[in-house]
Amino acid sequence: MSLKIVVTGEESDYIEPDGTYIAPEGITVPKKGKGVRRPLFYAQLS
Repeated sequence: MSLKIVVTGEESDYIEPDGTYIAPEGITVPKKGKGVRRPLFYAQLS
């Protein structure tokens, strides 16, 4: 089994382990103090 992360937004460099939220419909990451514009991605288990 492998986990594939597919980034659908343009701000993936703002994603941090303590700020990720995993959900089937995608992941939004609002980070404190960085002015992040919600990078979007989804995870696939295969």
